[in-house]
Amino acid sequence: MGTTGIETPVSDEDYLDHINCELKVIRANSDKVVISPGNTGSLYSSRIYPNIVVKVGDRVGDSISLALKMGFRNVICAGLPGKLVKLSVGIFNTHNKYGDARIEAITHACVVKGFRWIL
Repeated sequence: MGTTGIETPVSDEDYLDHINCELKVIRANSDKVVISPGNTGSLYSSRIYPNIVVKVGDRVGDSISLALKMGFRNVICAGLPGKLVKLSVGIFNTHNKYGDARIEAITHACVVKGFRWIL
């Protein structure tokens, strides 16, 4: 269940039509949009960027593509670390059935930065 306790089917194909409509409304007034996969990211983003936040569920990659096709000059992704780590390794549909590399991505980033594990 989501952070509200109410589960909304934001991953359905029809939801892309909803995202498309929201992006069109924002594009009419702005060249910047904030894309957020969930309620928490949307809530906090709305405080910084009022009226340009779209909650996209797991369809982050599709939403970014739509935003770029519409001519947005700035596309910001805002969310919690679990989803953002998936995006960092190229998993743009963040539903768990499409892949999960969170631990591997964090481990790789730590190795690249030279962190040492002490047990």
